[in-house]
Amino acid sequence: MRRLLAAALFVAALVVGWRFAGENSTPVTVRYLIGEWVEVSLWVVLLGAFAGGMAFAGMVGLYHVAKLKLVARRYRKSASHLEAEVQRLRNHPLAVDEPEAESMARAASTRRPVMGRGA
Repeated sequence: MRRLLAAALFVAALVVGWRFAGENSTPVTVRYLIGEWVEVSLWVVLLGAFAGGMAFAGMVGLYHVAKLKLVARRYRKSASHLEAEVQRLRNHPLAVDEPEAESMARAASTRRPVMGRGA
């Protein structure tokens, strides 16, 4: 059923394209910045303009998709770092042994105060 529908759509597109080309076969001259095309069928010019617009829109879309993928990558990386930190904190012991607590207190008392930028 899908193949039949796809074939019908393809034939319909061919018929519409054939009629479009037949009704717009008038020769035209296209002038642009660096030159001109002389005696080109109108349907060729319209098809070229449509294809150029689609290509431009596709490139703009690709730019936005690439930018969003980079942002998503940055957020995934940040989330993985945060998850690793949470895991590290979960594995960190809650209570400190007595000898370890005394050595930490001694280290804190012997530490020099940090001077600010202005001092």
